[in-house]
Amino acid sequence: DEPVSWTAALVSGGDWLSVSPESAVGDGTITVSYSANTSGGARAGKIRVSAPGATGSPADVTVSQKKKPVCGAGAKRVKTKLAERIVPADATLSLTGTAAVRLTADAPVDGARIWAVLEAGDVRQEGGRWRPVDPEDGRDGWVVFTPSAPLPLGAEATLTVGGVTVAGAALGPVSKRFRVAERQAEVPVAGPAWTRDADDVCPLPSLLAVPGSAVYRIGPAGVFDTPVTVRIPVSAAWHANELTAYYYSESPRNAGWYRGRD
Repeated sequence: DEPVSWTAALVSGGDWLSVSPESAVGDGTITVSYSANTSGGARAGKIRVSAPGATGSPADVTVSQKKKPVCGAGAKRVKTKLAERIVPADATLSLTGTAAVRLTADAPVDGARIWAVLEAGDVRQEGGRWRPVDPEDGRDGWVVFTPSAPLPLGAEATLTVGGVTVAGAALGPVSKRFRVAERQAEVPVAGPAWTRDADDVCPLPSLLAVPGSAVYRIGPAGVFDTPVTVRIPVSAAWHANELTAYYYSESPRNAGWYRGRD
C-alpha cells in the first residue's frame, strides 16, 4: 500500500499544548509538549489526527493535566483524611501496641465522651481517644486505644468502644478482637510503598535540591498511629552519608518541607 499522508492539529488547549510534527507521510510519532499548569484547576486539551481515506480517521486524543499543587505554609488545602485502616491493619496486636475500632454516626461525635474497654484474659483496661477521619466533620473516625500495661502474650484481646454524638445520641458498643503477639502486625501496602510523581506534589525548594534529587509521593495515603517504614530505592553507588531526606507536611498548621530524622 502507498504511504498515507496525515496531519496532527490542536482542537483545544492551544494555549498550553503543542504537537510536532504537524504533518507527515506514513508511520510516525507525534510529540506532545505542554507547559506547567499554573491555573487553579485541572484542564484538558484535544488533538485531532487526520489521514484522509484511512479507516478510523479522524482520531481524537484527549490530554489531561492535573491542577497545580498548593504549596507553602498557610495555604488552603484539601482536607486530609485518615486511611481506611489504621494500625493494626489485621487482627494481630503487640503486647503494648495500639488498637483501633472505627465508629460512624449520622451526626458529629463528641470526642470528649468516647470510651473504650480492652479485655485480654484477666486484664481489663479502660481508656481510648477519638481520631476523626475529617476533623471538620466528626461523623466518622476511630477510637484508638493504647494499653497502659503489657498484655498477656497469646491471649485474645477484645476492644469494645462507644460514645455519644454532640446531640446526645448513643453510639455503639462496637467490638473487635485481636490476638496478642510479640510484635505488631506490619501494615500491608496495596501496591508500591512509594511512587515517583512529579505532577501533583510540591517541588523540593531549589535551596535543598541537588543534582539527582527526586520527589516521591508516599503510600498508602493516610495517617497512622504508629510509625510506618517506607523504603525508597537509591543507587548502589550512593553512600548513606551522602543522602539527605526531606518530607512535606500537608497539615494546614505545619505545611512545609522538613528534614527527616533518619
